[in-house]
Amino acid sequence: MPAASVIPPVLAELAGKRAFVTGGGAGIGRAIAAALTRQGVAVAIGDLDPDAARKAAEEIGGGAAAVTVDVRRRDSVEAAFATVLEALGGCDILIANAGVST
Repeated sequence: MPAASVIPPVLAELAGKRAFVTGGGAGIGRAIAAALTRQGVAVAIGDLDPDAARKAAEEIGGGAAAVTVDVRRRDSVEAAFATVLEALGGCDILIANAGVST
């Protein structure tokens, strides 16, 4: 069996969980969101760019939700998390992937 088809036990236990991935509109965050979705995780993709979040959610599929969030602003994070809770019915996993440069 090829190594790529082997699912580590920890990933197999993720099915049915709910995750919020910040910085999920592109790059590593998008790859994480896609990998979680493939394991049966309901994913909310957070990004500063609403179009990037929406496009990633559409392309990843699996019912992924797009959420606009600016992780530099507390009010934006609170509003985004409220949206995640509403969209997914809860949150079991938080991937704080968004990068901020000053």
